[in-house]
Amino acid sequence: FELPEEVHGSIFNEKYGYLYIWSDNIIYIYSVNGTFISKYQVEGKIDEIIGSDTSSEEYYRELSEQEVSAYPDGCNGYGHFDVTDEDMGALIEAWTRTEYGRDISGDDSSSEDNYIYTYDGETTSYLQKTTYYNVDGEYNDYVIIYSDSATGKIHSVTASMEDTERIKSFLQMVVQKLDSKADWSGKELERQCDNFLKQMDSGDGSVDIDNMVINGSKYSDGEIWLSIDCTDF
Repeated sequence: FELPEEVHGSIFNEKYGYLYIWSDNIIYIYSVNGTFISKYQVEGKIDEIIGSDTSSEEYYRELSEQEVSAYPDGCNGYGHFDVTDEDMGALIEAWTRTEYGRDISGDDSSSEDNYIYTYDGETTSYLQKTTYYNVDGEYNDYVIIYSDSATGKIHSVTASMEDTERIKSFLQMVVQKLDSKADWSGKELERQCDNFLKQMDSGDGSVDIDNMVINGSKYSDGEIWLSIDCTDF
């Protein structure tokens, strides 16, 4: 494959099959079969940034859209539910239609946060897209889905609502969707959700349910916020 005119060094990432080759201040990325993927320029001289011992390198870099597509299995920095943002979005839209009498769609125009972090020779990838749902039309009650930019699989779901029964309904629906392999009975799930919401009478609550952790807070104005995060990495 074609190389830059002047090569100062190289690193091969066995985990993802990428070859990084650098000149003075430009890094070139190739696939294992020699296909050119991307290049980017950094501030300063790379030899001085990396030094002679690459095992102690600490490095953060944002990823381009093209580079994100090179992660077909998604990132390894977040846990992933076996549910996509598209499937969860359809469920939230249907639930909102019933609860609020509104037709909505998610707004994902704000955001993707994709980067890699390397420390002591280990690289961790973080690929995340944020989709916001204004469920009440007033931006008081909302839902946010955080999902993998490459696969669409969900990392976490957060919500904020003012009505306790409404957020209980939402919580039960989302937990059942995210933990579809579990043999939930309606009463057992309702009991777990009730216990969680009662914890927040004193301010904060937390509960572990199978492959997820749920955290929440109840504020002085009655607003309830919760976050459902995957613990399977």
